[in-house]
Amino acid sequence: NYLVPGCLIGGVISEQLGTRLPGKGTNWLKFNINFIKPFYIDQELTSIVEVIRIRPEKQLINLKTSCFNSNKDIILNGEALVLISDLKDSKP
Repeated sequence: NYLVPGCLIGGVISEQLGTRLPGKGTNWLKFNINFIKPFYIDQELTSIVEVIRIRPEKQLINLKTSCFNSNKDIILNGEALVLISDLKDSKP
């Protein structure tokens, strides 16, 4: 089995932040990621992003990220801080 590089999994999370949650206008300021288990090319990846805190006065959103493999084992978790150019235009 071939191991998937962590940067590719990070790309999946980046895609979610930029297109889905929070969405358009997202600028990734900080990301702390903890790799817990290896992820292999023949597995399915499930990625979850949760809003932890919204600071509309600074246009900042704190997010929790988690990824799971086909067996529903957690393979990574982390937290992100993003700047939204306009909170009104971001997707819920």
